[in-house]
Amino acid sequence: MTEQTIKSDQRGRICLGKKIVDLYGKDFTLITSASEIILLPAISDPIGELQEQGKKLPKKATIKQLRQEIIDQSLKDMA
Repeated sequence: MTEQTIKSDQRGRICLGKKIVDLYGKDFTLITSASEIILLPAISDPIGELQEQGKKLPKKATIKQLRQEIIDQSLKDMA
C-alpha cells in the first residue's frame, strides 16, 4: 500500500496518473463518508464477481462463521 498526496484542479478533477490507470483501469466507484473518500476499481460484472467470491466460501459455513471470517480478514487487511 502506498500513500500519495494529490490535488484537485479548479473543477474538482484529480489526476491519478498512468501507473494507476494501467493497474486499476479508468472506472472507479467513489465511496464517501464524513471523514474520508475511497476510490475502488469499478467491477464490470458485479454479479459474476459475487458468484466467483461465493465459490470460495466454505460449503457448510454458518452465517455466524462467515461474519467472523469477514471481521478477521478485515482486521488483517487493516494491519
